[in-house]
Amino acid sequence: MVLVIAIIAVAGFIVYAFSLMEIEDQYGDYQEIFYKSKDSDIIVNEETSQFGIVGKNWKRLNVWTKKIDSTD
Repeated sequence: MVLVIAIIAVAGFIVYAFSLMEIEDQYGDYQEIFYKSKDSDIIVNEETSQFGIVGKNWKRLNVWTKKIDSTD
């Protein structure tokens, strides 16, 4: 029984580590934005003065604007 629990714990840790690596690969230096943002936050591009609404799921950010919807 202890062996089964240990195997499940190790497998869970590996899956969690892979999901963290996927977020790091996708967002690189901007992964802080991924972790700090929440669903329905407002995001502003300071260079173009455009804004959008963030939609977030467990591994992607979606930004909805008036013109273009994008995933990343």
